[in-house]
Amino acid sequence: MRLNEKVYLEDHNDGWQDDFINEVRKCKEKPSLSTLCYEHIGSTSIPGIKAKPIVDIMVGVEKYPPDEAVIEELEECGYRWMKEMSVSDRLYFIKRELKNFNIHVIAYKSTIWKNNLSFRNYLLTHPEDAQRYSCLKEKIVSNGTETLLEYSKQKAAFIEELYRKIESEAG
Repeated sequence: MRLNEKVYLEDHNDGWQDDFINEVRKCKEKPSLSTLCYEHIGSTSIPGIKAKPIVDIMVGVEKYPPDEAVIEELEECGYRWMKEMSVSDRLYFIKRELKNFNIHVIAYKSTIWKNNLSFRNYLLTHPEDAQRYSCLKEKIVSNGTETLLEYSKQKAAFIEELYRKIESEAG
């Protein structure tokens, strides 16, 4: 599996929310995953905007890093732990099958947890900025960017701008 996978966008698919719900249901069948907190994040959680067809799931754990059982049970659910992509305070897992998922395991109610929810909720309540974000992503891809790392790099300034708006609104 390539670390720097190819990027393509799709129009919003209302089925992504159902995919999130169904995937969480499968994960919760495992004992160590059953009581964790799950949130749908990323562009697939924002109606009306283009997104990579990969559902991002944020999983909150009370103790970070989590018990080994959490990692083992995610792997049993078909996820691959991408150790080389893990950043501090986050464990990153991917599943690439008929439907694609990313899982981000982080400390529940941590700064990362709150920032991801703030970003999602801001885009849900500010459709004009959500559309600007969608157009930027489409422009990046249409200009020839094909890889995840370059795509993410080109979105970074816009995302930082949105975080500044979020902070100023929270005041």
